[in-house]
Amino acid sequence: MHVSNESNNSSFRVPGLAETLIKSLYVAKDEIIKQGQASIDVFVQRLSPVLDSYVIKEEASGEISLVSGEVYVCLDDNNFECHIEVELYFKNKEAKWVKKSIKTDSVPLEWTLLSVEQERLKQVKKIKYSYEHP
Repeated sequence: MHVSNESNNSSFRVPGLAETLIKSLYVAKDEIIKQGQASIDVFVQRLSPVLDSYVIKEEASGEISLVSGEVYVCLDDNNFECHIEVELYFKNKEAKWVKKSIKTDSVPLEWTLLSVEQERLKQVKKIKYSYEHP
């Protein structure tokens, strides 16, 4: 890497500086990613407030009431990403079933799950959780 000092027009080369900076960026990237990683349980728990708000909003109309729900953490076909699928079962005023489904965008496994949890999901492909009324 070539470094120039504009104040005295001197310049010099620092051998390996570019490589050192690039390595530092990779280390920083890895540390940032590790901060977002969690167990699958925590990953699902992080979604809970959003689901709770959705259910409360749906029920606020007085037209439907939540009976049960299921949350799935699913491995994508590429084995490098995962997404969440949610199935919520409501009953309307006439006691008829109303199903609402939600699917999140896919995210890289390494951004969300600890290494051991990534391997667990790769083995089972889909993990089911029950969702309870907020």
